[in-house]
Amino acid sequence: MDHTSGRSFMQVLCEKYSPENFPYRRGPGMGVHVPATPQGSPMKDRLNLPSVLVLNSCGITCAGDENEIAAFCAHVSELDLSDNKLDDWHEVEEIV
Repeated sequence: MDHTSGRSFMQVLCEKYSPENFPYRRGPGMGVHVPATPQGSPMKDRLNLPSVLVLNSCGITCAGDENEIAAFCAHVSELDLSDNKLDDWHEVEEIV
């Protein structure tokens, strides 16, 4: 599979939840509540990740770095990856 034409889960995650993109809004009056997080890696401290991630229709084709996914997403309880371009179950396994 050619991953250069798509985007990785980690790339999309970093883009969507980067502090530079806040307040992130979807519709009138909707925002994202970001609870305080424990100390972690410098990159993790720069992201505001809720426990429910919605990354549908983001053009995701691959997982990205498995260690980064584990560090960033250990607290995630729900994940919506619908309507992406993941066509390899191995990539899905790396994410979940």
